[in-house]
Amino acid sequence: MGTKNDLGTPLVRFCLAIEEHRRTPEGRVRTPAQFIEHFFMVSNGAAKDEVFRHMPKDVRGPILSGWGIRGAKAALRDEDDKVATVVVDALAAGDLDADAFETALGPDKLLAWVPLTSFWAFWRAGAINKPALLRAFTKAYELKLLDAKAFVEDLKARGGELTSTDVLASSLTKDDLIEWVRKIHAAGDGSPKGIVEALGWEKIIAKTPTEALLGALDALAVRLGIADAQMQTATSENVALKPPPNVEEEETSKTDPPPPDEEEIAVQVAAPVTDLAKTGPYTSSVPIRASTDEEEDDSAEETKLYRQRPPLRR
Repeated sequence: MGTKNDLGTPLVRFCLAIEEHRRTPEGRVRTPAQFIEHFFMVSNGAAKDEVFRHMPKDVRGPILSGWGIRGAKAALRDEDDKVATVVVDALAAGDLDADAFETALGPDKLLAWVPLTSFWAFWRAGAINKPALLRAFTKAYELKLLDAKAFVEDLKARGGELTSTDVLASSLTKDDLIEWVRKIHAAGDGSPKGIVEALGWEKIIAKTPTEALLGALDALAVRLGIADAQMQTATSENVALKPPPNVEEEETSKTDPPPPDEEEIAVQVAAPVTDLAKTGPYTSSVPIRASTDEEEDDSAEETKLYRQRPPLRR
């Protein structure tokens, strides 16, 4: 069993806000199927349990009995391997699906028990969109986990060609720039905090290249201790040095080859995005062994009785 996370601390509140937003239509960067794949992956008859093994029996027991796959008393007695077995059986039998699994493990319950590094690996491996970035940065700033100076210094775009305030200014219109400078002057604050607040988080997220924002977010996660520096996402920008030829050009090239001394122009390709979910902190699996008739006990019989009832989730 793991140690319970304090839901009142800023770091846990930050992760909680991200998970609550992930379950909304605009923040849905990871699906219920991906949720169960990360926290309870089943492969070759074995379950990689990244959630129930961290919970005490009195927390996970009601979840199992609530699904109707285990009796209330038996669920409170079950050890980790038994929990893994009954959940795997329920998934295989169709008594439990990804939607029901995610719903039962609400944000409060999930973030109270799973390691924050595991949660971050799950969320960060998704296709992080602008609404998710806005939620993450504004919540971190509100909770004073994010320092404006560090945020501005972490911004990099075009493979490092642009940094800091140049990144912020690169996508702004002339009117945006005039308004930004006017607000800085009115506030009399040219510090990183003044610069960030004069522009505003909504405009920062909307206008700043996603690669720069992801790089700053990864740097923040490393400082907060929920990600490893080696797991930061590569954020090189795709640069096409030669546009693809059209059909007419292709036909011409077949009969009229280019001169021998013409250079071959290379295309620079961005580095692959690191999938943090594949490099999470846990590698061990819980073996699922078939029970024999002699090993069947009263709790197993209770499970069979529960299985005969219609599933509660449908």
